[in-house]
Amino acid sequence: MQFIPLAEEIGVIVPISEWVIETACAQAQAWHEQGYAPFRISLNVSARLFHRYDLDATIRDTLRRTGLAPGSFEVEITESVAMRNMESTVETLWKMNGASIRVAMDDFGTGYSSLAYLQRMPIHLLKIDMSFIREMDRNPEDQTIVKTIIAMAHSLNIDVIAEGVERVEQLELLKSFGCDMAQGFLFSKAVPAEEFSLLLRENRRMTA
Repeated sequence: MQFIPLAEEIGVIVPISEWVIETACAQAQAWHEQGYAPFRISLNVSARLFHRYDLDATIRDTLRRTGLAPGSFEVEITESVAMRNMESTVETLWKMNGASIRVAMDDFGTGYSSLAYLQRMPIHLLKIDMSFIREMDRNPEDQTIVKTIIAMAHSLNIDVIAEGVERVEQLELLKSFGCDMAQGFLFSKAVPAEEFSLLLRENRRMTA
């Protein structure tokens, strides 16, 4: 909440973001080369980086250098960032789509997107904001919102992932609503790459 806005304010967000993209892609490719099941790595991008920088070219160059397939990389933008400059957003997202780079809309439900706007953007994944998930198993109104978002996204052939899942009760409700994926502390907290490698190894053992 403090680091990213400060990095944007003092003008160092671009080199930091380039380092993050490079490091994440290289690590993902290393895991792929170790034989783990294919997966996508998803990165958030800041508002300033998205609207004032040739992000599409940077990502494509990084993918070429690291050898990571474009389909294994996903860009996350928040709903508020997407709506800030609609024409610029649509143009950038379609460039990424043309390069087979997936796009996820993060924190969905907290901004002011409309169905018409979503139809203009090549969005592959909607991430339901955790504020709707936190008390969902105890709040019928949140359940209605979540079900509506899932139904709307599926009508546009967009997958849905719920953020902030911490209880089994939440997960079971999401399954009953037809939610495609979920993330949160119920599965794992954020861990360093070395620990994540162990999770990948365990997943490979369980699915073998």
